[in-house]
Amino acid sequence: MAAVSIHSMADRPDWTRAVARWWHAQWGEAMGYTPEGGIAAIESLNAPEGRQAALVALVDDVPAGSGFLTDRDLQTHRQLRPWLVG
Repeated sequence: MAAVSIHSMADRPDWTRAVARWWHAQWGEAMGYTPEGGIAAIESLNAPEGRQAALVALVDDVPAGSGFLTDRDLQTHRQLRPWLVG
């Protein structure tokens, strides 16, 4: 049976670059972002003073998915927070 776990990327920075590449391939390029911008965005979500988080799901210690909790995502719905993105 596969071992599945979810980790903060603050604790697993070794997966930040791979997740940033996924993010860029899916959304970033079309939105004009760079892979380096994705890395910076992930790192900013893990700032200790915030209520945000970048998470990575591992299956047998191999990254299989990611999710991000941001303080808010939609300007029209600022009361909805935190927000699950990515």
